[in-house]
Amino acid sequence: FTAPQTDLTLTVDLAGEKWLVNRAWRDGPDGLAVELKHPDTGQIRAARWNNDGLVAHAPGEDPRLAIPDGQVVSHRLRKRAVVRSADGASYIKIVRAGKAAGILDGVARAGAFAAGFRMPQILAHTDSTVTFAALEGRSMHVPDLFSPTEWEEAWAEVLGGLQKTWAAGSRGGPVHTADLESEVLRTWVEKALAFVDAPGALLEAAENACAGLAELPEPE
Repeated sequence: FTAPQTDLTLTVDLAGEKWLVNRAWRDGPDGLAVELKHPDTGQIRAARWNNDGLVAHAPGEDPRLAIPDGQVVSHRLRKRAVVRSADGASYIKIVRAGKAAGILDGVARAGAFAAGFRMPQILAHTDSTVTFAALEGRSMHVPDLFSPTEWEEAWAEVLGGLQKTWAAGSRGGPVHTADLESEVLRTWVEKALAFVDAPGALLEAAENACAGLAELPEPE
């Protein structure tokens, strides 16, 4: 990997082409599952890195997942992938056999948000896939699609949706407390320690964040 001095972007050279390191997850004690993205086409491909180097798979290839034709928009090697259909009308999430039930459970838990947000319709599912109808509109995962004013308006709509959800009586649903969030943060920090240059600084930053979370008022 090479890190340009102008930003924190990591790149890797594959057959003479530069690919961006889009995301990475710990994969075993000595490796990382890596999601690569082509800077010009936006194409996604999965790879794995350890001390022996980087092994990249062709776009849409995975040794454990059966990935259908379409535009891959997310891919964690051997774990999960999301593919946009050629006509843009649907998205299919692919996981390992028997794991799709967890996705359906999550969708059911998210049902409370329907009072304030548009929710994607489930078109089909198997034991390893769930297919969702596409939602119209721009994704807030791509801030560049918004002007500064539109970005503020979009976040105002998000806050309004949360207020509607709350007013509709979602208080009885599951609560993600500050303690639970701290637990999640510490878990991911532990996984990342072996792969960062300054583990002490990471631990300190995480504990500072957890201290801030602990000061938040408990939900009523």
